[in-house]
Amino acid sequence: MAISNKLRWIYVAEISLRCEQRQRGAPSSFPLDHLFELLLHRENQGTQKKLIGRNDEKMMWCTDVDRTNSTIRFLLHFGDKDVSDPAFVNFDTTDTREIPKGENEGVPFSSHIAIRSTPEANGNYMVLVERTSGIHLKSLENYLRWLLKDDNFKIQFENEDRQQRTAYGVVELLGYKSKLMRDVLRTGSLQDVEFVKEEEYHIGTDENPIRSEQLLSAKFKLQRTVTEQEGRSLFNRLTTWAQTNGYEEGAKMLVRIKTEFGQVKQTEVDPDGDILTSFFVANEQVAGFDDPLPQFYGTPRSDMFQKIESIFQQYQQQPAA
Repeated sequence: MAISNKLRWIYVAEISLRCEQRQRGAPSSFPLDHLFELLLHRENQGTQKKLIGRNDEKMMWCTDVDRTNSTIRFLLHFGDKDVSDPAFVNFDTTDTREIPKGENEGVPFSSHIAIRSTPEANGNYMVLVERTSGIHLKSLENYLRWLLKDDNFKIQFENEDRQQRTAYGVVELLGYKSKLMRDVLRTGSLQDVEFVKEEEYHIGTDENPIRSEQLLSAKFKLQRTVTEQEGRSLFNRLTTWAQTNGYEEGAKMLVRIKTEFGQVKQTEVDPDGDILTSFFVANEQVAGFDDPLPQFYGTPRSDMFQKIESIFQQYQQQPAA
C-alpha cells in the first residue's frame, strides 16, 4: 500500500469500555485510566507485541504511551512479512532498485492514536486514529481486546452475594456518535461519491520488470439533499457503474456529506453492502506538514499529534451526566 508523505486520513471514532457480559454483577464499564495503565505496563514490560496470522507473518505493537491534560496518546505499529520487497523507480531514467528484506523482516507502518480523556454523554470516549496499512478500527479493537486478556489487569468487583469476583475488560470501537448513513442523510446533504482504486502495473521486459502503482479515481459531484428512497436508488446506480467500469475489485467507495452544521464529513462504505444501514465513520484529513511523513515513526511526531488533536475541537462534546 502506497502512503502519501504529505497528508494522512484520520478515523473519527469512539471507544466503549465495558466488562465481560457473562460475569453476573460485573460493572457496566471500567475507567479509561485502567486502559492507560495497561498500555503503559505492557510497553514497560516488553509484552505488547501481538503476532497475527496463521504463520505469525504479521505483528502489531504499541510504543510511546503517554498522556496530556486532555488526552491519552500512543503509537501503534504494524509489521507485515507477507509483502514484496520495497522497490523504487527513477523518474528520469526509469531505472529501478529493489531492497531485499531479511529472512525474518517485514514492512512496518505506524499510526498516531489519541483518546480524549473526558467521556461523552453516553460514557464512551472519542478516539482519533491515523489511518495506514494494517491499522484500522477493527484491528485496533482486536489488539486492545488481546491486551485486556491479562490476568494482572482484570476488573475487580463485588457481586450481588457480596463475593469478590474479577472480569476481563472489553473494548468496542464505533463510528463517532454511531449514526447510520440514512440518519445522517436526513439532516445533511449528499456532496459527492468517489471510487478510489490502487493498481499495480508492470512495464519493461520479463528479465527486467518494473513494478509501479497508480491511483484510479472517479468522483461524482451531487450536492443535493435526498430522501432515503432517492439515496438508495442513487447508491445502487453508482455501484452498478463502478462494477462495470474497472472498480469492481479492491476499490474504496467514499461518501462525503455536509452536516446540518455546515461541516463536510467523509466516510468509507462497503459498495457490496446496504449502504444506508452502514455506520457513518467520519474521516478527517490532516496536511500541511513542514517535513515529509514516513510510513513508520521511530518516535511520535509532535506536529502530527497537534494536527490530530485539533480535530477534537471540531466535534462539540456533551459531557456525561
